[in-house]
Amino acid sequence: MPDMKYTKTIALIITLLCFLQGQGLALAQDNPNQYNYLYLTIRNGLCDNSIRAIHKDHNSFMWFGTSNGLDRYDGYELKHYSTAPRQPYLFIESNYINDIDEDDNNYLWVASEAGIMSIGNTPARTIMCFTLPFRPCLSMISIISG
Repeated sequence: MPDMKYTKTIALIITLLCFLQGQGLALAQDNPNQYNYLYLTIRNGLCDNSIRAIHKDHNSFMWFGTSNGLDRYDGYELKHYSTAPRQPYLFIESNYINDIDEDDNNYLWVASEAGIMSIGNTPARTIMCFTLPFRPCLSMISIISG
């Protein structure tokens, strides 16, 4: 038969842990605004509500790939890259974006139905598009305001 002192100690520890866990939950519920969330939709300028790919780059820009283009969010506004952009430096070969990634040199790689696009990491960003078997697409555009 277990020692009575040992049993009381275990019961006290379990009670204390349950109490502390309950206090943590109560604190989290008391402060629902601890995190700030922002929903981006077509109303905010997102090119499509159906997101196919998301990437946060080394500058903390958020990139969203959709079936209607590529959006870059800087925390304040969205910049829309598409096959029919308002500015020519926002042109991409395909609006249907499958994936977004970044390499060790901070080049953004965007996979689309037209091929793979590379977006440069300098202020004068350059977009290059490659199709299989890795020949350049029609566009090689320097982005002046990146």
